[in-house]
Amino acid sequence: MTHTAPLRHALWLAFFAMASAAANGDAVLTPGQPQSAAPSPSPGTAGQSGLAMRVAERLPSVVQIRVRRSEGVAAVAAANTAPGLPVPDGTGSGFVFDSQGHLLTNAHVVRRARQILVIAPNGQEVEAKVVGSDDTTDIAVLKTAAPLAPPLPLGSSKELRPGDPVFAVGSPFGLAHSVSAGIVSASGRFLPSNPHVAFLQTDAAINPGNSGGPLFDAEGRLVGINSMSFSRSGGYTNIGFAIPVEEARRVAAILIRDGQVKRGWLGAELQATETAARALGRQRGVLVTRVHADTPAEKAGLQAGDLVIGIAGRPLADGGDLHRFLAAAAPGDRLELELWRQQQSRSVRVVLGEKREVPRPATNLAAYDAARSLGLVLQELPAKGGLRILAVQGIAEQNGLDPGDEIDSLDGQPVKEIYDLNLALGRIPNREMGLLGIRRQGRALVLPLGPRPQVGTTSTTAPGQPRSTADD
Repeated sequence: MTHTAPLRHALWLAFFAMASAAANGDAVLTPGQPQSAAPSPSPGTAGQSGLAMRVAERLPSVVQIRVRRSEGVAAVAAANTAPGLPVPDGTGSGFVFDSQGHLLTNAHVVRRARQILVIAPNGQEVEAKVVGSDDTTDIAVLKTAAPLAPPLPLGSSKELRPGDPVFAVGSPFGLAHSVSAGIVSASGRFLPSNPHVAFLQTDAAINPGNSGGPLFDAEGRLVGINSMSFSRSGGYTNIGFAIPVEEARRVAAILIRDGQVKRGWLGAELQATETAARALGRQRGVLVTRVHADTPAEKAGLQAGDLVIGIAGRPLADGGDLHRFLAAAAPGDRLELELWRQQQSRSVRVVLGEKREVPRPATNLAAYDAARSLGLVLQELPAKGGLRILAVQGIAEQNGLDPGDEIDSLDGQPVKEIYDLNLALGRIPNREMGLLGIRRQGRALVLPLGPRPQVGTTSTTAPGQPRSTADD
């Protein structure tokens, strides 16, 4: 046990005492106050803490979700289900959202589902249909023929502060309607895996199967949808993330009305890192790493290597600002971007399109963003092929790479774009080195690259790491 455990234990004892007193009508006394006789507890609540009472009130509105996948995809393997329990294709959590039979969960819980079964705490099992799903925010709306329970009362994530108590309900590892408690660790957390959502961070246990379940404040009001956790082992690490209730309400209303969320699309791949901005002489900005053909970005004149430093007449507040602005925009919206190109500022006007998939060959998941895990910030060179290094840190810097170097091969295989490099890095076993062919001031050199950090099982990239390239 760490030295912080006694303090944490004391804080939780104090919270339980106050919550219980508030729930039972008892006075919470401060030093110097006279103590009055406490009223007798009401029948059925004697001995219950305030938290236990809140849990008992909310449990009927929380459901387990079992999904049968199309194409034979099994999302939850036997290792993610407790021994002795049946292993469905996928297991998650959800909750009753309104009196019309709508339920909320995560989009990844019901992705490619051919059958969705909802199990209430009383064992009632009904089939549900997907009303709408939004991968950008990871929110999905389901509907049952009739409401299973009263909808959950809604709270406000904006009122939460680090240290405030919260509790989560879900079905971790297939264990239905499990409860865990913790505190708010941070709010407004933008993750590399999803820069569009300002997540709540909590140390309440969020494990596989908790996805889509509710996060409550101390009063039992919904403040978030549990979405993911950070773990290198697949187990609990005190770092979980929930989608704020305000975002869930906004997206759910659109999905119930329209069945989908249409967003404006730029057609460029973006990388938000302070390292890239500093390499180009700015404090912050979003680097354009690739512009797809026949897209709004190309028509507006954006180029790979441009740094976006402002939007709609104001400077970017942080790296995720552009992603969030685009996520809230609609197709057809006109957008003014301020760019930093060749040490000069310039403005371009973009008419956003409707998002579409850009064809790309399947890749080894272990190779995703492998170049950035080595500390490389890169710019594609479409005219002649290859990559220019804009900034280096970590392993790449230790290997002797410098800003301005141009990469043209790895282990003898040509590298024309970032995808090629990531794919080639994915073929190199962990803890081994590759040979990188570069051009430095007109000279051809070969330098070692690696070893790549060992890939662990994790739901998301750790906060503070460079943001993933996003196709906006």
